[in-house]
Amino acid sequence: MKATKANFKKGVAARIISLALAATLLLGAAAALAGCGGGNAEPFDYLEEDLTKYVAVDSSRYRDADIKIDLPDVSDLDVEVYILSQLKAKKGGTIYDGEYRYDKVIYPGDKVYIYYRGYELLENGEERDLSGTCNFSSDELTELEIGSGSFVPGFELGLVGKNPQDYSRFEKITEGEVLDTDVVYLTCTYSYETGETNQNYLLRIDLSDPDLEKKFGTGIADYVKSLKFGETKREAKTFTLAGTDDKFTLISARLDFLTRCEENPIVVKTVFPYDYREEAFRNKTVYFDVYVKRALHYEGVMLSDEAVTGQLGIKEAELEKYEGGSAVEKYRNMVKSQLVESNAENRKYLAENTLWDKLISGATVKRMPSGEVNRLYNEYYYSLRDQYLSYGLDQYYPDFSDFLVANFELEAGEDPGEYMRSMVESEVKEKLIFYSIVKTEGFVPDGEKFAELYNSIIKESFDAENESSGKTYATEEAYNTAFEKYKTEAVEKNGEEYFAEIVYYRYGMDKILDLVNIITP
Repeated sequence: MKATKANFKKGVAARIISLALAATLLLGAAAALAGCGGGNAEPFDYLEEDLTKYVAVDSSRYRDADIKIDLPDVSDLDVEVYILSQLKAKKGGTIYDGEYRYDKVIYPGDKVYIYYRGYELLENGEERDLSGTCNFSSDELTELEIGSGSFVPGFELGLVGKNPQDYSRFEKITEGEVLDTDVVYLTCTYSYETGETNQNYLLRIDLSDPDLEKKFGTGIADYVKSLKFGETKREAKTFTLAGTDDKFTLISARLDFLTRCEENPIVVKTVFPYDYREEAFRNKTVYFDVYVKRALHYEGVMLSDEAVTGQLGIKEAELEKYEGGSAVEKYRNMVKSQLVESNAENRKYLAENTLWDKLISGATVKRMPSGEVNRLYNEYYYSLRDQYLSYGLDQYYPDFSDFLVANFELEAGEDPGEYMRSMVESEVKEKLIFYSIVKTEGFVPDGEKFAELYNSIIKESFDAENESSGKTYATEEAYNTAFEKYKTEAVEKNGEEYFAEIVYYRYGMDKILDLVNIITP
């Protein structure tokens, strides 16, 4: 793992996550740094030292503090999207000799080539186009693998099981006359009297819309039919919206193309994610008219009882833990349970990081334990030096400082020594804050609890390594024997301090989080 800017909250979290890779270099991990030279000083004992000499922590930053986490509950849509991704992963090779088809049902894993238009439905039933959600003006179709998660959640689900031949085929027409029943697309600059102005906007005008003149003004159809494909008309034209005194002005307009096939699309209804890149779209219900031009089909799997226990490989004994009258229902509940558990872990992670921001901004460092800073700096420096020499990196970076600059991804002119010192000082500061809180609040595990957590943390590492390698044991005795051997080697390799620090952090942070108010959507 590349060394990154160290801080206690992220460093320890990384160690918890990467426990199965305990030999990886991590700032503050005793074994990974042992024997590297320059680190012979005794570590600073955060639990025994009087930390009030070094730091003052504002307890209001965690006692009854509000921590807002913008992560919603798991929805049924989340479950279906996840299942679709699992079905996609089970697809086989291409069928129909790898030829593109238009007349076959779409399965998870198929590749479809589509046109699409996104819009929202207003209370009066009017469709309002959403900027950036239409590819009609593109010269190329959009390729989409069903189940890839490339589009807004729910979009791909809306295509599964559909047969394109049951719906309209989208055709762009760029020559000939414009008919009263056409849907035209203009690249234009327009404005309303209200002050709304759009430049170089792809405007959709349905000439057959009975409310056409209420939306765009009297005479708009004749104006559009007077335009020529590909030619920009720069003479401004103002129209009065029917039944009002409001004005709509086309400052410039070009007829790009028209369509005559929009009456029967595949209609997909979904909701933009809460964290969508455009804030105005977040949590907005959206509809997509989708037109499949062609599709490349694979040996796919549809969700069924047989697929759950067959292609997806879910054991019946595992399904029995969940409610449902069929394997599919039980599988859905199993997936939801797993996603809920993962969601809770993510919320905790986000809460922890948000809390750390509050703790750091609310703490005052009176002075740093200089001996501890120097000790960690030396250990870190020599551990990187050891890496540099042991792995022959000097052949790529003749100068050690060049290796440090590359390792930390520093900008030209940045001093790697100063950067490492700032890393160490950040970690020491966060440790001072953390241990000050756990000592003040009494959040230090006693001997029995410490031993229990210490053993369980190493067991997590052991189980994770076995899962990664696929290793299994014939008997419980064989498992226990292998675990004791692993435990001895892990402690020898990483040092007791490595696992002890994880125990203190995990136990203490859980207790601190119990004191805050975690607010979710």
